[in-house]
Amino acid sequence: MQKADLWILQVFDIWILKSLGMPLPFEIKNFLVSHMSEVADMMLAEDQEINALELVGNAREKKGVEKGIICTLKILRGMGVDDAIIIDRISKEFDVSNEYVIDLIKKI
Repeated sequence: MQKADLWILQVFDIWILKSLGMPLPFEIKNFLVSHMSEVADMMLAEDQEINALELVGNAREKKGVEKGIICTLKILRGMGVDDAIIIDRISKEFDVSNEYVIDLIKKI
C-alpha cells in the first residue's frame, strides 16, 4: 500500500469517527462503520481511477502539443524559414528543449 493510500485510509477513519456530525440514529453511519473495509476499498479504487484518468489526460495533452508543434514545423519549413530560427522560436514558444524540436524535425 502506498503512502497516499494510507493517508486516505487515515482520513477515512477520522471521517467515520466524526461521521460528519451525524447523530447516532442515522442508519448510514452504522452502515459505513460496519462496512468500513468495503467503503475504504471503494474510495481507494476511485482515487486510483482519478489518478489514471489524469495520466491519460496528460498523455493526450502532450500528444496534442506535439502534433501542434509538428504542424507548425511543417508550415514554417514550407515557408522557407531557416531550421535554426524555427528551433529557437518553437522551443521558446512551446517551452520545450531545442533537442526535442530537433527530434520532431527529424520525424517530418
